[in-house]
Amino acid sequence: MGNMEKFKEIIREMIKFFAELTELEKTKLQAIVDNNIKSLEECMSKEQVAIMQLRVLEKHRAEIQKDLGVEKLSFREIIDNLEGEVKDEILELYQKLADELTLFNHTADRTKTAIEANLYSIDAILERLRQKNNHTEGQEKNFSAKRV
Repeated sequence: MGNMEKFKEIIREMIKFFAELTELEKTKLQAIVDNNIKSLEECMSKEQVAIMQLRVLEKHRAEIQKDLGVEKLSFREIIDNLEGEVKDEILELYQKLADELTLFNHTADRTKTAIEANLYSIDAILERLRQKNNHTEGQEKNFSAKRV
């Protein structure tokens, strides 16, 4: 397989990776909505594995770009330097990757918002409990001060 074919393949792998990561993010969002801690923990464990996989993919991509002599160029710059059918193929793959990244980022933003909303609710509940606890302690002090 030539270097350009390897480059196309790594882009396909990245497209697949981000599609799978988006599905994981959707599962995580549903776990948050359902307050399913076990499912959320499973998603977070899978995310840790995915981070390692992404590092491997990025390293592989960098090696392929180095072999192509374009290690310092962005995808867009690489495409601009190509011609003909190869350019069209890489451009199409690049667009699919960009679309997957956009979808992943949108889903991750929704998940982050849900987490922040839950944390805000938890903070509000804890504050009410603290106030109730302080109020109860104050009543106990007042009651004990009124001993006969």
